[in-house]
Amino acid sequence: MVATAMLISGKVKYAAGKPRQTIYGDRINVMITLSTGEDVRLWGNPGDPSLTPLRKGQDVSLMQNGKGYKLVSHSDSAPINGSDRPPVAPSMAEPVLPQDQDCLEIVTIFRQLRAALPECREDTVRAFTSTVFMQRCKAEAE
Repeated sequence: MVATAMLISGKVKYAAGKPRQTIYGDRINVMITLSTGEDVRLWGNPGDPSLTPLRKGQDVSLMQNGKGYKLVSHSDSAPINGSDRPPVAPSMAEPVLPQDQDCLEIVTIFRQLRAALPECREDTVRAFTSTVFMQRCKAEAE
C-alpha cells in the first residue's frame, strides 16, 4: 500500500521547554501553528536534535501521514523582521541564479525528507524537496 502524505507549512508557536515526565518517560514538546491555523504538538526526547534548535517564530515544514505530524525541515534561524534574508524583488526578465546557500538548503531538505519518509520512492522525495524549497522562497519574499 502506498502511504498518503501531505506537506504542511507552519510556524513555531512555543519552543521546547524543560522536559516533562510522561507515561513514556521524560519528553519535550514544541507547539506548531499550521498554515491552516491549527495548533499541533511535536513530542521528542530531551535533547532531540530536530526539536531543541527550534525557536519561536521559526518557519517549519511538517509531513502529515494520517497517523500524526513529523518535522521534515525548518529554517536555519528564527526570523528577524519576518525574514532572515534581505528582501529581493527580481524582475521576470532577470534569471535568478542559485547561490551556494540555496544548493545546500536543497540538499538539506532532501536528506531530512528522505530520513522522515523512508517508505517513499526517491522521485517522490525529490518532488517534495522542490515544493518545500519553493514554499520557503515564497514565504521569505513576502
